[in-house]
Amino acid sequence: MAARLAQASVSFHFNDDDKYDDTHVTLTVRDVNGLVCAQVDSDYGHLNVVQKDEGPFGLVILNRQTSDLLQNGNFTIRITPNGHDTWRFNFDLVLALSDGSTLSGRVQGLELSRNNQQQEFELQRLLSVERHGQEISVADGPAGYFQEGDLQSGWRRCLKCQGMYFAGSGNGGICAVGGEHASDGSGDYLFDGGASGQHDWRWCNKCQLLHFGGVQPSVCAAGGLHSSTGSADYVLINNDPGALGQSGWNWCQKCQVLHFAGEESLGACASGGTHSSDGSGNYTLLD
Repeated sequence: MAARLAQASVSFHFNDDDKYDDTHVTLTVRDVNGLVCAQVDSDYGHLNVVQKDEGPFGLVILNRQTSDLLQNGNFTIRITPNGHDTWRFNFDLVLALSDGSTLSGRVQGLELSRNNQQQEFELQRLLSVERHGQEISVADGPAGYFQEGDLQSGWRRCLKCQGMYFAGSGNGGICAVGGEHASDGSGDYLFDGGASGQHDWRWCNKCQLLHFGGVQPSVCAAGGLHSSTGSADYVLINNDPGALGQSGWNWCQKCQVLHFAGEESLGACASGGTHSSDGSGNYTLLD
């Protein structure tokens, strides 16, 4: 029998000022068909939160949906402020299932306000699955905890610059072509915390691209140099024809970014012109 939703909760970590006591908050979990499975509407009183954790806060279970339909659904957080209240925060979502397993995920660096009241997250990109204390699938942001045995999803290929960027936080990053990265048609790429290969690949917290950090930092599309503060150490499979996944990924020796070289264009480089694969190995990514 398929496991079903038993409990749901959300915890917050606020990054600055107090929240107004009349700001209304709505948290909603929907399945793949849009059915509301868990929800809570509350003002939560006056949250006196300056760099403080609050919660967990329980959601009311409205439909005990199966885990497969849940994981392809979405989670929405909405605030309705009376005035200019702004929330800058991280959150953790935990869904407990009837078989004792849990689905959990974290999003960091969110900001909601009167002009940006709602954000929606795909659960399959947000959630990880934990059974008997063993993490078997991870979708935390790059700044989250990432270790051997974890599989981190939420990575996409930008169809404009051909770079590999993290889309799991909802931040579209900055593309060398201009605007945010565009991932329409991209697969969902995975990084293995237990992989063997080349270390020192880093996530840039400015442009969101994966770049090689083992040399002098190079130019970032968001301006200045790449910044890897908060990044995990990503390990990439290099020059292994028997490796599972998609090969044809190259290192750009100009901007240090990992880019896909299997298209007619190598993609726009933040250093000017197109990426250069001179001296690069052939990297393989799980997709």
